Amino acid sequence: MAYTTFFILSSFLFLSMIAAPAASISDENAWSTAESLYQQLGKQVIAQTGSKEKDLVAALPGQPAGNVSFAQYAGYVAVDPAGSRNLFYYFVEAATDPESKPLVWWFDGGAGTSAFGFGALQANGPFHVDQSGESLVSNPYSWNKVANMLYVETPFGVGFSYSTNQSDFATMGDNSTTVDNFQFLANWLERFPEYKSGDLYLAGQNAGNFVSQLAELIIFYNNKTGSSINLKGIILGNPSIDDLEDARGRFIFHAGHGILSDHIIRLVDKKCNCLGCWNSSTCKRVLELSRPKAFSYNLKDVYDLPCQEPAYVSSVYNDPMTMYTCAKSLTTNYVNKPEVQTALHVNKGAWNWEAFNMDLEGKFNQSYKSIVPTLRNVMAGGCPIWIYSGDLDSRNPVTSTMYSLRLLRLKEKTPWYGWYITPFELAGYVMEYEEKLTFITIRGAGHSVVDKQPERGLLVFTSIIQGQNLPKSPFLHY
Repeated sequence: MAYTTFFILSSFLFLSMIAAPAASISDENAWSTAESLYQQLGKQVIAQTGSKEKDLVAALPGQPAGNVSFAQYAGYVAVDPAGSRNLFYYFVEAATDPESKPLVWWFDGGAGTSAFGFGALQANGPFHVDQSGESLVSNPYSWNKVANMLYVETPFGVGFSYSTNQSDFATMGDNSTTVDNFQFLANWLERFPEYKSGDLYLAGQNAGNFVSQLAELIIFYNNKTGSSINLKGIILGNPSIDDLEDARGRFIFHAGHGILSDHIIRLVDKKCNCLGCWNSSTCKRVLELSRPKAFSYNLKDVYDLPCQEPAYVSSVYNDPMTMYTCAKSLTTNYVNKPEVQTALHVNKGAWNWEAFNMDLEGKFNQSYKSIVPTLRNVMAGGCPIWIYSGDLDSRNPVTSTMYSLRLLRLKEKTPWYGWYITPFELAGYVMEYEEKLTFITIRGAGHSVVDKQPERGLLVFTSIIQGQNLPKSPFLHY
């Protein structure tokens, strides 16, 4: 790559040094969005038709035979007084001693992505859909080994969540979703009061906006009302943090992995080689050209194939290195079985469940291009942040996260070091900052870390929940 572009990119380290510091909660300007959302909350406790007893799931169809040591629940929580907006949830208690374990609310990002379909049934839940699409298998790396896991299909329009008021779609966006998510939490805790005083973590995959904005509102709400929703931290997996830095980091990642031609690299070098140029319309157009074409490779894992159904499923689905590339259609088949929807207490009607609602992306009218100000507020509120990235993801690559983190003006606490599964098996790298932010890379993982590296993903999650450092090699350093 031409040296000029690398010089310009590295020069942004200087700009990050003069970025605005985290604002205290008393800074009204910095917290104006949270104040506005707080004013929209209205009545927190809303009349519900569901109950904990009604929501108990006896067993999911095709669930592995034998005793399951944890309880499962599924149902709806209304998030507005009229009961028109209803969010669907699936909840699994921790496999052992749930009373002593924290509650983790798991999000999946992209406005139309189902946390139940992707999070629970394909990623970190206790069961995965098998290769027939008809039954379930146990997940030996389930995150409910260390926490109570709550999966919510949010916003309405995702999965089984819905609104009976079509005008709600006209105003949906980041802000309205944050208000609905807060209302969901307040009312779900009324249904499960044993978790009210326990520790709460917000976590998600590619869901930096949903997770950080709800955390910001919780912090503001606690400060304003004297309440104590016990938010212990937020966990962001391969998040999109800042649109401009995402584009910059994505270009560097693609160029460094031999995906871009020399012509494209030279074109970017020519059009984006000044500090102010990266935000210009010309540079942005060139950066769009530098994005590889769809299906040329797997955007979520540069060394994996894109899904080529149905032959791909039958030939490689059992290969652990490519296990979940085509899992979406299998999950869709399973969730749309009538007996599955009955077991999940899905509201009656003709449901054609989708793992991802593409139409919802176009209806999402308001979304922030950067969550950097939100992350500053979360840190100012004393809430720890963990960010982890699979180093093979090209959608929200490690380089994009690194560039975005510079904008936060963080102070290094623990220098970059390698962490290990075994003394000689490098699993990734860790960087810790004084502001209670920890950045972790996971070697050999893509956009969804647990697809190819479920053991490493569980180890990272366990270290966060249990307050432990990731293991260093006793023999190797850096």
